[in-house]
Order: sequence, then C-alpha cells, then structure tokens
Amino acid sequence: MTVKQGQTTGLPEGNAPQNAMRVTVAFVGADRRMTAARPYLDMLDRSPRIERTGAVSRHAEASVVVVWLRAGQSIEQARTLANERVSPERYFIALAEGPISAQAGDALREAGFASVVAADELSPVALREVVLARADMLVRTGALETEMAGLRAAHSRLERLISDTADAIVVIDDEARIRFVNPAAETLLGEDLVVLAGQQFSLPAGDGGLLEMEIGSGDASGKRTIECRVCETRWEGEPGRVITLRDVTRRKRQERELLIAKQTAEQSNALKTQFLANMSHELRTPLNSIIGFSDLMLAEAFGPIRPARYHTYLSDIQSGGKRLLSLINDLLDLSKAESGVLDVREDRFDLGETAQRAVSLMTPEAVAHEVQLVAVIEGEAPQIRADRGKIEQIMLNLISNAIKFTNPHGEVIVKVDCRRDGAPRFAVIDTGIGMQPHEIPRAFAAFVQVENAMTRETAVGSGLGLALCKRFAELHEGMIKLSSQPGEGTRAVVTLPVSRRIESGETRSRRSASGGG
Repeated sequence: MTVKQGQTTGLPEGNAPQNAMRVTVAFVGADRRMTAARPYLDMLDRSPRIERTGAVSRHAEASVVVVWLRAGQSIEQARTLANERVSPERYFIALAEGPISAQAGDALREAGFASVVAADELSPVALREVVLARADMLVRTGALETEMAGLRAAHSRLERLISDTADAIVVIDDEARIRFVNPAAETLLGEDLVVLAGQQFSLPAGDGGLLEMEIGSGDASGKRTIECRVCETRWEGEPGRVITLRDVTRRKRQERELLIAKQTAEQSNALKTQFLANMSHELRTPLNSIIGFSDLMLAEAFGPIRPARYHTYLSDIQSGGKRLLSLINDLLDLSKAESGVLDVREDRFDLGETAQRAVSLMTPEAVAHEVQLVAVIEGEAPQIRADRGKIEQIMLNLISNAIKFTNPHGEVIVKVDCRRDGAPRFAVIDTGIGMQPHEIPRAFAAFVQVENAMTRETAVGSGLGLALCKRFAELHEGMIKLSSQPGEGTRAVVTLPVSRRIESGETRSRRSASGGG
C-alpha cells in the first residue's frame, strides 16, 4: 500500500526552526551504498545547518540517517541496517523509491524507522525541514539533559551534605508529623525513618530562635540536653518546618561544672579576703603597740635606758615591726584588689609633687645603698584625678625595687611627663642589674622574685611590690610596662588614661636630686 497525499507519515509538521543546531545526515542505501537522487543531496548541500556524508558504509556518527530504498530491495536489509544503530537518539528515515505497502511500513517502523515515506510524497525541501526539525529536537533534548544532569549533581551534593552533617535534621509538616530525618537524627532519636515517619514530634515552648529540650528517659544520667532551631519551609509543596537538633549534653555538663568551680573559687576567695582582713586587724593591734612602745623607749621619754646595747635591740624590734606591718598591709591590699573590693578614692593633685614627695621619702634608703636618687619633671607637670595614696604607693614600690637592685654609685631616676596624646605618665629608671626580657611576666606575679646571682644574695622582700603596682595601675584604667636587659638596668613606665588628666595653666621644669654618690 502506498502512502497517499495527506496521510500521516510520521514527519514533523510546520516550518523548520531557525535555531536548529548543525546536524550530520548520512545518506545510505539498504545495500550500504549511496544511491540517493541528486535533488535531495543538492538541497542538503545548500543548507548552512546541515552536513551530509557521502557514500560511506558506516553511519555511527550521523544524527539523521536517511535510508534510500530502491525498488525491489529487501525490507530485511533496511531492518538490519536500522538495528545496527548505536544510540537511541539517532533518527532513521526510510525514503522509498516506489510505493510502500502498509505491511512493509509497519515492519520498518517496528525496526526503528521514525518516518517511512515514498519519495514521490517527500520533496527535497520537505526533507530539509524534517532534518532541521530533528536538529532542533536534539538541541532541546541536549539542553534538557544538561539541566537534568546539573539538578542530579546538585541533589547528590545536597543529599551528601545532609547525610554527613553531625547535626540532626528533622522535617515536620503543618501538623507536627515527621516527614524526613537524616542519619544523625535517626541516631539521636534511636529509630530510622521508616519507623519515625508519621509520628508526632513535640517541640519545646518558645518564640523561635534557639530552643532547648530534653530527650531520653529514666534518671538524669539517661537524659540528653538538645538545642534546636526551627525555621519555616515547604516540603513537597506543603508548608512545614525544618528542625535542627544538636546534642549539647556534654557542653551543658561542663558549663555546670565550671559554674560550680567558679562559685567555689569565689567563695574561697571571699573567705580568704575575710580571713586576711580579720588577721590583719588581729596582728595590727599588737604590732602598733610594739612599734609605739619601741618608739617611746628609744626616745627615752621616762629616762635613760641602761645598758646602751638595749638601744640596738629596740631599733631591731622597731624595724622588724614596721616591716611586718607593711607586709600585712600589702597582703590585705592585694587580696582586696584580686577580689574587686579595693576602692579608688579619687582626688585632684599634682603628679610632679607626688613624685618629689616619693623621692624625699626614699632618700634615706638611697643614701644607705649609696645610690643617687633623682626626680625629673619635664615640661608642665600634669594635674591628675586619681587615688593619691595608691599612685604614691606605686612610686614608692618601684623606687624601692630600683634601689634594691642597683649597685652602689648607681642612679635611679623618677621621671614625670605626658605622652604626645596628653596621657600622664611617670617612669622609674635605674642602672641596676636588670633582668632577661622573658623574666618580666614572672616579675608581676605575686610572691615571685626573679632570681640571679646578685638577687639571691641581696634581695629581701615578699615579692608583692610589682604585683600591687600592676593592680593599682589597672584600678585607674592605666597600665605598667617593664623593659630590661641584664647589666643595663630596668625601666618601669606607668601610664594613666588621658581622661584622668586635668588641664592646668601651671608649667614647671625643674630637677631635684638627693642621695649619696
């Protein structure tokens, strides 16, 4: 039976699309030789989108294969040729020289020919449109496959991310029924998705954000603390919520342990402070009596003391009492500073005058050690707002340390000035034995003394001086900095914030010196 004009041929309808890709067409006969009529080949040659192959026996690379069936050729040859195709995307057209019976057409379609048509029903122009339509379908199919491949890759990455994450992820619908869980959630909840799907998931009460819940049963040791975050989503087209769960049982336990340890330490510190306060009161009372009566006896207020050797004993008693009282006061101040109960009693005073007073008080000690003690006030002495007693105590401690670790005939300078930004500061600079730079942090630790050959022989003290200086400076929002080198001396600089400086029109530039040389 011949396919008549107007009957369905299986060919695409309409004009060829303008965006068709370049496509290769193989023209072969059922006997594998090129037998197509010239008009068809000429029409394909004139198309910029179509490339044709000539008389070739292999057509594996062609996108469209046109099989020319000459009259009398076996349908089995064509079927054999079609069955050799290597890709299901290839498009086979059977173009018969003569009429094609319905039985032969069905056999060809069953063999894989997409179109079966007689040559007198298909002009060269129509064939060109068929080829271009097929090319357009290839473009669309390729783009769709590329997009699908990208979506599959993205889905695979997302699936791995969800599966590998340590946080448990649960998706529930609008009625709080479980729709999805990841492997971490299955481990956390103790069941797999098959069992959990459809079960109710109870969320803790809260307005969103970070929520906390407990799971597990039995005593406290069998329960786990879970932090969860909830956000709205859509799951399979329906509203739902994504819940992220994180087991924080260990962290919460550590936080509780840290809190208990902190409270215990604070309680111990408070007890220590109270103990030191009580002990200092108990020790100060007899010490004040000892110091006071030794002063009275040394003054011989009620008559001379005989023998004269007792004067030496009384001097030792007085000196030891004063040293012990100073140590007790330092301990109490350090304890208060560490517990945060040390007050700053602010006053307005001249930093230069305070430095001169400190130098005057330490002059006897400098003379005893044969050390030159000098106060230098550069430019305008800053007026500051601070605790006069504590600033003076910092100076006295630094000067005492400098004298202690400076060899005879050395020099200690107390310098007062302001930085370029106006911050008031003072420095104590000595020409003493110095220390290694890595030893400086230890120098600020309470009850610690930096030791070397000289300090082991001459250093006397509790190791509280620099520790108190650091804490007193920090109470004023200031800082203390040490720089030192062995054999070159030490420089201690205390800097106060600019906010503690009071503008003053008074200027001075003076230098006072005292001590032995």
